Amino acid sequence: MPKKALLIACSEFGDRRLPQLASPVADASRLAKALRRSGVGDFDVTIVANPTLRDAQIAIHEVFANVRADDLAFVHLSGHGIKDANGRFYFAVPDTDVNALPATALSGRYLREQLNDTSARQIVLALDCCYSGAFGRDLVAKSITNVVGLPEELSGSGRAVMTASSAIQIALEYTQEDVAASLFTQALADGLLTGLADLNGDGWITLTELYQFASAEVRKRNSEQTPELNLVGLNGDIVIARAPTVVRPADSLDDDVAIALESHHYLLRLAAVQIIEGLMYSRDHSRASAAKGLLRKLRSDEHPAVRDEAGRALFRGPKQRRRTLKIQERPSENTTAQKWAVVRGEALAKAAELVSNVVSADNGPYYRSEREQLIANVLVVHNGECLNLMATDKYQAISLDLPVMKGEVEFKGLLSGFDILSLRAFRRSAEVMLLADVHRVEVIAGNKFIAFDCHLDPEAYPPLQSILNAGPKGTIVEISRIALLDAVNKIISLTLDGYLPWIVLEYGLAPDEIRVWDSMNVGRESFVVPAVVSGRRVRVALNSSYLLNALEGFRSPTIRLGIENSQVAVSVTSPQETSHRRVIMPIRSKSGAVVNQR
Repeated sequence: MPKKALLIACSEFGDRRLPQLASPVADASRLAKALRRSGVGDFDVTIVANPTLRDAQIAIHEVFANVRADDLAFVHLSGHGIKDANGRFYFAVPDTDVNALPATALSGRYLREQLNDTSARQIVLALDCCYSGAFGRDLVAKSITNVVGLPEELSGSGRAVMTASSAIQIALEYTQEDVAASLFTQALADGLLTGLADLNGDGWITLTELYQFASAEVRKRNSEQTPELNLVGLNGDIVIARAPTVVRPADSLDDDVAIALESHHYLLRLAAVQIIEGLMYSRDHSRASAAKGLLRKLRSDEHPAVRDEAGRALFRGPKQRRRTLKIQERPSENTTAQKWAVVRGEALAKAAELVSNVVSADNGPYYRSEREQLIANVLVVHNGECLNLMATDKYQAISLDLPVMKGEVEFKGLLSGFDILSLRAFRRSAEVMLLADVHRVEVIAGNKFIAFDCHLDPEAYPPLQSILNAGPKGTIVEISRIALLDAVNKIISLTLDGYLPWIVLEYGLAPDEIRVWDSMNVGRESFVVPAVVSGRRVRVALNSSYLLNALEGFRSPTIRLGIENSQVAVSVTSPQETSHRRVIMPIRSKSGAVVNQR
């Protein structure tokens, strides 16, 4: 379906009673970019900047006269709206004389006639103009008189009319740091360029969605301005554009960072780049991957400073771990292994990412003991009901239970911790089979497989189950995961010289809270996080990296911390994720106490 757009922007006026406007031409250019963008709007766009009355009339006539019945016509007018003494609507052009509006301004009657005469059945007219005086210190009103109601000259059938404000409000031009922008037109362009106007996520931006997005964006900046949409004689909604691919912020991304990413002010987006760069170093692979995706998206930002900073952040960022195991074609001969289990590929891939954050990184050629060699692997146990993955680095441990779709004979096996991320290749496989032999575990999906070889005895692996499945602790704390994660991140942001602090958690001071602070900076601010605490008062210090790793590994809103005393491992579980368990060893001082009382 051919789509034609005409954008008329008027910012310069010969009549001194019409204030000059800074934004219409620049905004029209940005809106044109959004409408014209290949694969998104695909409009044939014409921009007419500061035309005479005759040029404006000819441009409008040509676009409506040359469209066919199935075409979509989009006309956008940005400038001053005026009402004469008899209540008739006019759109001001540079040669408009306020004392002679019928002869020198674009009349609503002319627009109505052109709308009625066109053969196109889908017509969108967007008016970014208003009808009142100045509003606010940094705002320039885009009209000179007041009016009530949509102009009668624009009423009719088979058309949609979007206005920047309601009948008794004004449309605003916002001025900040020598940059002016119309709130309404800027929001339309932002919604199309970013894809955020695709409110239902179906990949298409309809007129209603675009209006709803623009209205919400305008009201964020000025609660007194309410855009309106009037639909007359239209069957169904009008599809304006295909939504470009949107990289949604990670779940734990702060709201203010997400808002900054959507802002049209480049300095806010620039600040967001610096925050997102830090997220790339998260030990949660899904969060780090989301951060990298956002930065790749920002490399296409309109402002060169944002593009350059995003590129530099990606260059400085951590490099992807090299996968040493190749995905091979499955041998044609039948395997002799009699021990096997089948699990979902997506669950196995996610589990591999989580355990890779915990498994010992010391996997070089020289080890001090067999125990250190063992913990460089992930222990896989099939107990007939589930497939359990366990990993540790001596200071933290994780256990994950995956539902088994089918399987025979219980078994144990070891998977190289360095190569465990290879299992992400099976993310899209509906079923993945694990075949276990004496010192070999094969992972198979269809005609592809990965083989893990290990000469060590899995029976010698440290008895993590007894630690991970320990009974109730002396003190149990149920707390919001996001609230605690936010407190830990704030403490880290306040540290000097980039060191990772010890995070002190103190329970029992009050029945409904815990206190969190940095043990290395006793005089610094502490944070109080609401919680449900049962048990005696206790205080424990944890490595901030391990604590962040645990908090980011869960996805449920609530976690449960269990503590016996300052010398025993802290358990981290969730009532909503019973198959996911962790423990973290506390930090002990030379004196045996965790930290000195503040």
